[in-house]
Amino acid sequence: MKGKGEFGYLKDWLIGDDKIPRGAVNSKFFKDIMTKSKPYPAALIKDALVIGSDPRGMQSNACIAAWGCGLFKLALEIVALRRDAADKDLLFGAVKPEAVWQGPGNTERALIIRVLAWYGDKSVVPFVAQLAAFGSGEYTNDALEAAAALLGVWKDKAVVDLCNATFAPDRNRERQIERARMTCAWYLMRVGEGSDVASKIRRAGTGEKTFDGIAGAALGDAGSKADWQAAAKEHAKNPGNPMHQAAVVGLALIGDKGAERQIIGLLTGKDESVAREHALLLQAYHDTAVGGRVLAGAKKGIAKMSSKDLGGQTRAILIGIALRQGDAALVKDAKAIFDGDNSETRQILAHILGKGNYSGPLQLPSNGLAGGAPVPGLAAVLADAFSMESDEATRGWIGRAWAMLKAHGG
Repeated sequence: MKGKGEFGYLKDWLIGDDKIPRGAVNSKFFKDIMTKSKPYPAALIKDALVIGSDPRGMQSNACIAAWGCGLFKLALEIVALRRDAADKDLLFGAVKPEAVWQGPGNTERALIIRVLAWYGDKSVVPFVAQLAAFGSGEYTNDALEAAAALLGVWKDKAVVDLCNATFAPDRNRERQIERARMTCAWYLMRVGEGSDVASKIRRAGTGEKTFDGIAGAALGDAGSKADWQAAAKEHAKNPGNPMHQAAVVGLALIGDKGAERQIIGLLTGKDESVAREHALLLQAYHDTAVGGRVLAGAKKGIAKMSSKDLGGQTRAILIGIALRQGDAALVKDAKAIFDGDNSETRQILAHILGKGNYSGPLQLPSNGLAGGAPVPGLAAVLADAFSMESDEATRGWIGRAWAMLKAHGG
């Protein structure tokens, strides 16, 4: 590879960037892939998608001197991110053979789900469910978590039974079970499951008690009503107390209109610390009817919020949540944040759009499968932000958000 000719840029991609082996979103050349700014090396891609003799390592049969045989994953990502209808058979043909995804101890089923999500074709749902259901051992929960994240975005019920099964007590010691349970709880809320799920969450838990309480209440569990009422009354003069915050959210979710109004007041009030904490909590229930009303009430105060310090963080969180709910009116505000010099608010917004949450009790998968936003015009903002962002981690989240826009309907 001499770096000359029509595809000479690949020398820079494959040899000049030590981050690209960890995934395209980590590469400084990600924008070139997304915008198709370089000639498409179709012949090389086709060769790279032929799996090598040991499919468990996902090594390609094609190798490049001084770089290796790890072209298979990168080729999958390039094809998926181009989103060309003509490449559908090539992409699906590369990942569907059982030898590619049934290797014992293989973690790559989650990667395959991510690549299929980037391509954005919902006809893959049965295959995604199959990948999630395949019990290959200790990495089973990684694939289920990925499937629940994607199908939560699509609000498809194909893995409802698999997610319900994660809460069985005999699975408590499985690898990554709590992480899978949290994403599954988020997924089950998204697809409209009910109180029977709430009781399972209460018994098994996701490792985060505050989220368990919010998810349970959102799913119809009012069993803690008396405790929440007592905590709300006891700490009424101290709304910064975490017990008060969790209590009023729980009460609002089970129908207490006064608690709902109180949350909106706290989100838009003068105490920036309390407002920030409630914005973080809102991430866990903004998909609910209560969360939608709280967000609508809080958005009215966005224009008056500071763009710095804690107020700026709250503002960035609310803008990110609203964009994920499809509020195109706030695209200009997102652009202002990404164009600005406040690295913290840029990081927060990138996290919410790229992962689905920023801090708080809800933690969605770091692969970005729950990310994205169904908003026209956001892709151009993210493209500019990716070019300008100096922090590599933040740029990676911007990349994940951009990659998931189509899957999320943007």
